[in-house]
Amino acid sequence: DRSWPMITAMIALIIIGITAISVAEQAARSNSIVQGSTFKQSIYAVLGIAAFIVAVIVPYRRIGQSSYILFGINLSLLVLVLFLPPIRNSHRWINLRIFKVQPSELIKITYVVALAWYLRYRDSYRKVRGLILPFILTIIPAALILVEPDLGTTLLLFPTLFFMLFMAGAKLRHLAGVIMLAAIVTLWPIPLEISGKQDALTKD
Repeated sequence: DRSWPMITAMIALIIIGITAISVAEQAARSNSIVQGSTFKQSIYAVLGIAAFIVAVIVPYRRIGQSSYILFGINLSLLVLVLFLPPIRNSHRWINLRIFKVQPSELIKITYVVALAWYLRYRDSYRKVRGLILPFILTIIPAALILVEPDLGTTLLLFPTLFFMLFMAGAKLRHLAGVIMLAAIVTLWPIPLEISGKQDALTKD
């Protein structure tokens, strides 16, 4: 099977990575931040391999049919994390004791799958009205992630929307409108933040 070289390389990279982290952890025993990294990365590796196996075994159509459900669950986690105690002054992680889950990382997968499933056989996105739902699918997680705050992940969603629509066959003039809207949505909190800092300096 042609897949075995890729699988072997993946497993080899995982083993090399965990070994390197273990060596670094032993060399920095006095650093409390580094301690436990090997165990955490081992957990992530196991979860990653399990997800890989599921993706291989489960037919892609089944995954596509469940894409909206998975996307909805992910959105619920993005809402939930905003009500949990902050970690490092931000609401990005759900602490499960053994490891932390970052819903904004999961959205990179569920968002792409949901959007791809919506675009698969449609031609409505060649009209302006057809771009409304894809934009809504993008703006909701983007707004939730921006509140965390996590501007970096937010900025990844809109280029993803643009390129997926482009590859699906959307018209360039419509995509230009998507870019303008994305810029407005992404950048509007910045003046407010600057204004808030200026007010704080004035009061001091």
